[in-house]
Amino acid sequence: MHWGWWVFWIVLLLVVLWAFWRLYAERSETRREAAGAMRAEEALRERFARGEIDEEELTRRLKALELSRRSA
Repeated sequence: MHWGWWVFWIVLLLVVLWAFWRLYAERSETRREAAGAMRAEEALRERFARGEIDEEELTRRLKALELSRRSA
């Protein structure tokens, strides 16, 4: 029966490590998505500043980005 406790603790340790790994993976994915959205908004604002798009186009595209973030 002694070997049963070893198996129990090893399995418990693996489950805890897996849970921490999943938590970290989800957080890093969320950060990547947020960084991508910020880069997209920054690119739109730069195009607006250079005069490539007008205010109406900027507003429309920013709303589209916001909607795509909410649906994801």
